[in-house]
Amino acid sequence: MRPSDKEKSYPVDIAVFNSSKKTEDELFMVVECKKKERKAGEHQLRLYMDMSAADVGVWFNGDEHIYLHKVHHKDGKRTYEPLPNIPRKGQRIADIGLYKRKDLKKPSNLKAVFRDLRNHLAGMTTGITRDEALAQGIINILFCKILDERETDPDDIVSFRAGVSESPTEIQKRIKAIFERVEEEIEVLESL
Repeated sequence: MRPSDKEKSYPVDIAVFNSSKKTEDELFMVVECKKKERKAGEHQLRLYMDMSAADVGVWFNGDEHIYLHKVHHKDGKRTYEPLPNIPRKGQRIADIGLYKRKDLKKPSNLKAVFRDLRNHLAGMTTGITRDEALAQGIINILFCKILDERETDPDDIVSFRAGVSESPTEIQKRIKAIFERVEEEIEVLESL
């Protein structure tokens, strides 16, 4: 089974469907695990998503992952937007990141979470690559998350979040407000 087959089939590692029919029209998500390098894996994932009806794609090599959402525009173009996570069963893509405090789960692999945080911060920060310098950003994130979870009732949506359909400006404003409360309520060390 290859993309060039007459059957137009392709060798995805995992396919997730919207129903038990398991037809092309019901394909919701494709997962690619064969490519080890991030760039090659993302390229392969985009090809599979281009050839399929899947709106969500995942690349995973055992250490790193990419979650993508295929967006169809009115002019016929397709773009791929990064997702912070994959949707839970029955969850709309627009609802990703909108979690009630009671729905939060302890991560099974904190090392992977911290590696993702470190890599994201390193990618977003120019001129800083040393882990010691990035540690302050990770500590700030942790303090914001702790304060938000402490102050949020179990049935309320947490404020420390990034919903897929939210604008970056909305997210930034909300997170800055949380960090300002952190600075007021928690004695933050300037240097470790």
